Amino acid sequence: MQLMYRERMLHIYGTESAWANVTIYTTTGRVHTRATVRFTNAHTTISLASLSSGIYIVSVTNSDGETQTMKLSVE
Repeated sequence: MQLMYRERMLHIYGTESAWANVTIYTTTGRVHTRATVRFTNAHTTISLASLSSGIYIVSVTNSDGETQTMKLSVE
C-alpha cells in the first residue's frame, strides 16, 4: 500500500483490499477525521480540502491489516 498527498487530495494505491480505515490526527494527537473508504481498481482518493493549514499525521489500515502512516503538511 502506498500513500501520496497531492493538491489537497490523499491518494491510496496498491492494495487489493475492499476497504480501509483512514484516521487523520493533529500533531497534538487529537483525531481530526476518521473514515472508512472503499477501493476501486486498487485505488481511492480522499479530499483534504477541509483541513486547515498545519501538520497532520495520516494512518491508513486496509482490510488485510496492513497499516501505513505518513506526515503531511497542509498549506
